[in-house]
Parts: sequence; C-alpha cells; structure tokens
Amino acid sequence: MAKYLTIITYSLCALLFLVGCKGGAEDFFEGRPSEMSLVHNRIIEGSQDSMIELLKVPSRFPDATDDNISDWQNSIVAWWQVPEKRNLMITSYKKLTRNEVSQLNNWFETRNSSMSDIKIKTLRETKDSIDQIH
Repeated sequence: MAKYLTIITYSLCALLFLVGCKGGAEDFFEGRPSEMSLVHNRIIEGSQDSMIELLKVPSRFPDATDDNISDWQNSIVAWWQVPEKRNLMITSYKKLTRNEVSQLNNWFETRNSSMSDIKIKTLRETKDSIDQIH
C-alpha cells in the first residue's frame, strides 16, 4: 500500500511540475482544452488556490497577446458576476504580491476595439475593489 501511495505522490508531483512549466502565453492559452480554460473551470470547486491561480496569470505571462488578455478578462468578468465567487476573488487579492497586483492592473486596463461596455464596467469595478485592498 505504501508503495502505491509513493508512486501516486511522485506522479502527482511530476504532473504539477510539468503544468507549471508551460513555455509561454501561447502554450497556456492555446489548445483544447487550454490551460486557461482549465484554470477557469477549477474555480467551480471553490478553492481559494484556484482563484489565486487565475489572478496570477498576468504576472506569469508578460508575453500574452491582446487576445490572450481578453480571454483572461472574460474569465474575471464571469466570476465577478457570481456573488460567492466575488467574495472569493476579493479575499484572494490579499494573497498577491505588489508585483502581481501591478500586472493584474495592467491587464484590467488593456482594452480592445470589440470590448463591450458591460465588460469595461465590470473590469473597472473589479479593479476598484483591488485598489481598496492594496
């Protein structure tokens, strides 16, 4: 039994290592399913770690394209509109470093020509909440 637990533990560690080694933004945002969509879906479980992972995406991928940033913003907007997840997001902000918050702010400010007014409003509201915490 201990042998199997050891094998499972090593396998999980290797998997976590490989997931954390994504080369760049394109690797993270592309594919079916993409790592970005997997991060988004893990928030359904409700853990703070999954929300923190979503909030750290901007600091992990400085090479992200505007389309990548827009995909991430869609996830933020979706979760912000769910009251229970909004509270989870607010408490998760407190776990970020100043650099992570700075990168987050940059991604909140990124706009593209097709962005809807509701998305802009929601991103501003979310950013204002960050500014009150940090």
